[in-house]
Amino acid sequence: MKKRNNEFLLPLMIALLISIICMSGRDVQADIGAKPSITLNIVNAPKEYYVALLEIRDENWRDTWTENSELIFDDVNDSTIERYLKDFHYNGYFYHQSPVGNNFYKSNSAEDYTFGYMVPDPFRVILVGTDGTVHLSGEMNQKEYNTVCTYDVSTAEVTEHREEKIALRIINTIICYILTVFIELLILYFFRYPFSRRNLLLVILVNTFTNLPLNIFLTKGETLFVLIFTIMGETVIILLESLIYTFTLKNKEVEIKRLKNFLYGVVANVVSAILSVVAHFLIEQYFSEKDVVKRHNLLKTIMFKCEFASKEFFEKALKKERKLEEKLTALRGYAFYASEQEVKIYANKLLKSVMKVPQTTPYAYNLYEDIRAGYLLPYLVKTYNYQCFIELYNQVDKQYKAMPDVFKNIYSYDENGEFYQIRDPEEVKKSMDDFWKHKR
Repeated sequence: MKKRNNEFLLPLMIALLISIICMSGRDVQADIGAKPSITLNIVNAPKEYYVALLEIRDENWRDTWTENSELIFDDVNDSTIERYLKDFHYNGYFYHQSPVGNNFYKSNSAEDYTFGYMVPDPFRVILVGTDGTVHLSGEMNQKEYNTVCTYDVSTAEVTEHREEKIALRIINTIICYILTVFIELLILYFFRYPFSRRNLLLVILVNTFTNLPLNIFLTKGETLFVLIFTIMGETVIILLESLIYTFTLKNKEVEIKRLKNFLYGVVANVVSAILSVVAHFLIEQYFSEKDVVKRHNLLKTIMFKCEFASKEFFEKALKKERKLEEKLTALRGYAFYASEQEVKIYANKLLKSVMKVPQTTPYAYNLYEDIRAGYLLPYLVKTYNYQCFIELYNQVDKQYKAMPDVFKNIYSYDENGEFYQIRDPEEVKKSMDDFWKHKR
């Protein structure tokens, strides 16, 4: 009976994976690798605005548009801006719409905006002020796969910053490689292959000669070249790995089952692709989400899977978030990639903010319960033991102990971020009501 169940496991997994791919309707990659992106910093801009990217469409599109859109737009607001952008056209440039959404941003205090996945090259920036004035940048041809640039609204110039990031590239490449090997070994286990020296060495060597070179190319070079290389490379990798496994993997009986081996190669690569797309989708959702609670939950989810994100993502989240507990959540993800000195900068800023809490909100029990949660400050101290984390923890603990007992030990979260109640909610409410009554 057990053997018969195992025979149905493989087709069931394949059917499930195909269904997920079909339902997702998204472009996928065969392995966990870098995704093209444009990070835009805007200077000399109006006080409030919306910003998006423009792309060149097929030449046939130009024949259908005889006049450029007017660079003025009345009644600018959240509900009308997208319609204006979708109808916009100017000298062959049209509104760029990514397959994962997150196509335009409303201005924020940091004035940093990230457009990811299938970004245009060349591109122009369109900025619509809330006063109705429309600003267009000059044309920009990317040099880096993950472009970081500044748009100066006063001059209409876009400048790309090409500082060398060799160490970061090496780290990201290694992380992508290790994750891909780990996932393929996990699928190997589900396919009930033995972890023999032959099979383990085979998976490692195959990925070394296929995925490692691809991930190196994905973080360098001209964007158009990289995009073409990515599509071709991913296709070749799926076929090549599947064919290699077809004639080499051996089961527990030391036999080569060619069909099963080939399907393993396909499934292993598709699973990597799905995980990559899900992680990228969560990141896109986070930056576009306006609801603070939902955005924090997304950040928390990404933080627990920080190896699928990036150092740049968590640093942007640190700058974007305003609440201390949300900043600390982003800092945990950032610490996974950054050095102690880099982490110290943000930890010290949080320390200064924490020290101000007793003056502004002396009974901020929600804040203390959140940042003292098992997955935040205690985790950072236990995992990294950085002096900056220890100082932050001690300061929080000192302020927490200084509060009246009625505001302590109400609830918390465990190391997995799961909420649990410490005191009965009704008892807490009654105690607080009594406290305020005597306070008056």
